[in-house]
Amino acid sequence: MYLRMVAEKETIDVEEEKLKEIVVAANGDMRYAINAMQSRSSVTQKDVELTAAQAINSFLEAPGLDSAYRALRNYPGQPREKVRDLFSSVLRSRLASERRRAAIEVLSRADVLMGRIMRGQDWRMLRYLDTLLATELREVLAGGGVQFSQDGVPWNLQIRIWNDSKKVKEFSEAYARRMHISRRGAAVEDLPYLFVMCGSKKFRSELLKSMSLEEPFEKFLSKEAQAARAG
Repeated sequence: MYLRMVAEKETIDVEEEKLKEIVVAANGDMRYAINAMQSRSSVTQKDVELTAAQAINSFLEAPGLDSAYRALRNYPGQPREKVRDLFSSVLRSRLASERRRAAIEVLSRADVLMGRIMRGQDWRMLRYLDTLLATELREVLAGGGVQFSQDGVPWNLQIRIWNDSKKVKEFSEAYARRMHISRRGAAVEDLPYLFVMCGSKKFRSELLKSMSLEEPFEKFLSKEAQAARAG
C-alpha cells in the first residue's frame, strides 16, 4: 500500500486499522489521505488515552505553553468538537464579561481557521489551530474560572451568541484598522470601554460614520452598550 510506504518513509507510527479508515475517508484523494495520516500521527499517543473533559481541563490548568499545546493535541475528538467544547466551557463559566468576550473572539477566529482547513483539506494546518488556542486563548483564560462543560447551553442560544461574537470580531477588526492598533488590543483593551460610551446614540452615530460602517452595526453597538451597562 502506497500510504504505508509513505508512513514508513516519514517514520509515522499509525495503526493498520487507522490507515484503513483514512483510505476509506479519502475516497481516492491521495493528498487528503497523506495529510490526514500526518495529522493523526502527530496527536496519537498509545500510552495516553484522554477523554474530552480531561484534555480540555488539562489545557485550562496547564502551567505553561508547551503543556497547554500538548493537551490540545491530545484531544480525542474532531477539531470542530474541540472548538465547540471550549466554546461551551467559556459560556458556562463565571468569567467577567470582558474576558468572556475576548475568549469568544479568539474562538471565532479559530472557527474561521478551521473552515479554511476543512475547505482545503490541509490537515497539517491543524497545528496552527492548536497554536492559536494555546497562545491567545490560554492568555485570556490564564486567571482561571473555566472548567470543561459540554452542551450546558441550549444550542439555539449558542448559535446566537456565536453569531454575535462574529459581529464583535468584524467590529474589532474595523476599529483596529481605523485606530492603527492590533486587533487583540482593540478587543481586549478598548472595546469594553467603547461599548459603555456607545450608550450615547450621538456617539454611536459619529463612531460608525468615522469607521464607514452601516446600519446593522448601530443595532449591534446599541445591544452591546445595554449589556455593558447591565454588567
